Amino acid sequence: MAILASALNWLEDSGDFERAHQELDRAGKFVRKAFGCHLTQVDGKYEQRCPVEIAHVRLGFSVEMKIQGSECSICKADYGECPHIAGERYGGLTCIRVIKRIEALGAVAIVARPEQPDARLTALPVDSEELRAALGTMFQIGMPVSCDRCLTSCGGFRELPNPL
Repeated sequence: MAILASALNWLEDSGDFERAHQELDRAGKFVRKAFGCHLTQVDGKYEQRCPVEIAHVRLGFSVEMKIQGSECSICKADYGECPHIAGERYGGLTCIRVIKRIEALGAVAIVARPEQPDARLTALPVDSEELRAALGTMFQIGMPVSCDRCLTSCGGFRELPNPL
């Protein structure tokens, strides 16, 4: 499942993103029906660690840095001075911006589309009171809680709201 979630991340903004999304949801349903799925318990609290559920939360992390030097992978010139465009193909080679020097600014930003596609959430907290409300009076903290998210139809993605 983690491989399919990673594929979804890497295919974001491509023509194959929706197909990857459908395959991830389909695989999640199969795994849930065949093997079951449970919330994870850590120190008396519940967490959602399912790659299918987490992949539907389109948040990631980017290290804040100042690029002090970079070059074009095609012509090796300073990236800002060359005519090539990152992501475009030239003579069978894909142009990339090669970072040579950075200044780390010591912060991490939460972003909708991280530069490293897999720099995303790995767990989400689950509120015990919400579990109690959903499961009723029989619910006791510490008991196993089944996750049935993949048995329902996909509710779509949750994304970072646009800044003002």
